[in-house]
Amino acid sequence: MSTLKDKIAAAEHSAAVEESPIAALFRNAQAGEAATSQSGTVAPTTPSQQRREMSVDLMDEMEQPFKLHLGEKLDQLKESIIRHGIIHAIVIRPNPNAPGRYEIISGRRRRRAAMLAGYTTVPVDIRPMDDDEARQQMVDTNLEQRDELLPSERALAYRIRLEALAHQGKRTSRQTVAKLKSADEVSDDESGRQVQRYIRLTYLLPELLDAVDNDTLGFGAGISLSYLSEKSQEAVYNYFFLEHKQKISGDLAESLRAAGEKEELTPERILVILSPTVKKPMKINKVSVPMKPLRQFWPAETPAKEIEKQIIEIVTEYFKQVGGGG
Repeated sequence: MSTLKDKIAAAEHSAAVEESPIAALFRNAQAGEAATSQSGTVAPTTPSQQRREMSVDLMDEMEQPFKLHLGEKLDQLKESIIRHGIIHAIVIRPNPNAPGRYEIISGRRRRRAAMLAGYTTVPVDIRPMDDDEARQQMVDTNLEQRDELLPSERALAYRIRLEALAHQGKRTSRQTVAKLKSADEVSDDESGRQVQRYIRLTYLLPELLDAVDNDTLGFGAGISLSYLSEKSQEAVYNYFFLEHKQKISGDLAESLRAAGEKEELTPERILVILSPTVKKPMKINKVSVPMKPLRQFWPAETPAKEIEKQIIEIVTEYFKQVGGGG
């Protein structure tokens, strides 16, 4: 492994009379030494970023769409911190609503695990940010680090990104923000159309959004229901999830959406929408045969019931012979 002197010598040899590579090397080495923490990690610092130790009690968790993994995963992180210390500093900003306190942008789970491990202070990077920058940084960090995301987490993350783009002047109107071109800038992995579909989920009631997360409501059905008013969504949730425990198919969700665009949905209105999907018994046409012309074929004392029975037998036998009956 080459030493710092070896790197300097190599740089001097290759640069000859040029001083900038050597100066840059010294600057990088000095910056690395200044940023080395007690845990032995090295992180670059900038004028807008200050690394230091801070009490865990001075930090507040930023409101965000990502659910906090507790239980086994938190225990594993705690054990890792006990063995190796805190490798990556917690990224925070001054809390704009509480002077003297700080808001966690990235690392809330690390802070909790550190507290479980007995830490009273943790390494932090203090970065002055406005609300849009902080939310964007929070979303970017979680999208990069998490292997699995719930539909609600991805939906809310994309909406935050889209709103941040709008505030940064990328688009000038709410109508334009909703267009596909703006949605294309939100994700490198998803198409603009798919980003829009995810963002639609954020207009669902929390209960219906939870249903999409736990797969009791399909992704497409959730998108259709997101166009309903809050009152109509409440009617749908109460009817299908609380009262009748009935699955909402994609086609049914579209029917509910179409009906909800005309008037608010109610339990009675939902029943009307469901009625075409209920199988009704086939209507049987009744045939009346006058008995007077048939009486000539039976003795006068023959009961009507006996005549009816024999007529059925004769007709059944006839259709068997011509292939029209079972």
